[in-house]
Amino acid sequence: MKTFLTYFALFLAVYVVASCNSLGNKKSSTVESKIQYSHDTVSFATKIKKVDSAIIDLTNVSDLLIFPDFKDIFNDPQYYFREATSFMEIDSISKQQQYIAMYSMYGNDFKKYLELSNICYSKFKNHRIDEQFLEDVFFIRFGYYSTPLVKHYKEKEVIQFLSRIKNDKMVSSQFEKLIDEVLAGKTFSMDNYNNKKGT
Repeated sequence: MKTFLTYFALFLAVYVVASCNSLGNKKSSTVESKIQYSHDTVSFATKIKKVDSAIIDLTNVSDLLIFPDFKDIFNDPQYYFREATSFMEIDSISKQQQYIAMYSMYGNDFKKYLELSNICYSKFKNHRIDEQFLEDVFFIRFGYYSTPLVKHYKEKEVIQFLSRIKNDKMVSSQFEKLIDEVLAGKTFSMDNYNNKKGT
């Protein structure tokens, strides 16, 4: 009789633990689905425009990281990539919104960033953005992050893209010089040097 009670008590304990774990997993799954749902329903354009309305200017671009909407995109740029390409093709968005959108994509792989860069170049060719914008989003690091074009300067696609721009009569001699420095690896080396110095 004692043996039976012992086994019964053990069975009951296992059942209670298993039930608690199952309930905990269901709660966890519900929380995760809510987080994912929240992530899905706020569009890229909405997030960029909210950040744009909240920040005064982009004198210190690293300030963008204090905004949750920007960080959400910056930490998961691949998720928002298609929305970002559509957003960058809109004519009516402001220059600052375009800056915020491109900075938010710095964490993307270089091929995706190259696609966005091509959109920017097309806008430049059609006089919709200026050369300074290209310089900033192609070559200037964001905080401690080099642009994907600078970081992957040895990649064939990057070399072809920047070489094509260098041969464009619309760009200045100063811009041509910047491209030469990027393709020679000087810009990436300088970024790494400044990062080590903490500047």
